[in-house]
Amino acid sequence: MFNQILKISLENVLTSTGGKILIAALVILCFLVIVKISKAPKDNNAKTMAVCGLLLATAIVLGELRLFKMPLGGSVTPASMLPVILAGYFYGSRQGILLGSSAGIFKLLLGGATILNPFQVVLDYVAAKGIIGASGFFKDKKHGLIIGGFVGILGRYIVAVISGYIFFAEYVPADFQHSALVWSLYYNITYLGVDGAITLAVLILFEKRFENLREAI
Repeated sequence: MFNQILKISLENVLTSTGGKILIAALVILCFLVIVKISKAPKDNNAKTMAVCGLLLATAIVLGELRLFKMPLGGSVTPASMLPVILAGYFYGSRQGILLGSSAGIFKLLLGGATILNPFQVVLDYVAAKGIIGASGFFKDKKHGLIIGGFVGILGRYIVAVISGYIFFAEYVPADFQHSALVWSLYYNITYLGVDGAITLAVLILFEKRFENLREAI
């Protein structure tokens, strides 16, 4: 009962103009606080916890702000993968994967998730979100932020395709003339392609600023 009320309340907030403005303000505030923390005296453990907490909060908020929702799960968001990619870039793949998986778990708790069985839940909301943090494997490479971001987004797409092929094959339209795998490839690129393009655009536009922020924290 409480979860249903919470879900309805969240939907009301997210679909209203005032709610969208509030969410945008919260996201901006989170990043401003991260910048402020980066200028504080060094206490690596405290800084890491504070920044990761803010990145997690930002990922959750952006994930709830859907620009378009697909009928069988998945949606286009305003760069909700960005905070997870940044966590990997700032602190390495371990922190990035942990933060991404945590964001996926919070998605389940907040409602609105597509749930068929426990294995599908783990694949779609823990593995798919967590693998975005693999961006951290490239953090020390030239243009590692962009390369890592692309790899993380691609990883999420691959996991989504596997999940679609295994768990959603029965939902392939009767008039679709190809296999369930082709359908999953097509279905998932329709929203993750757009979501990923938005995220990569932000990474490219602000690459230098994110590099400077990483040095500061």
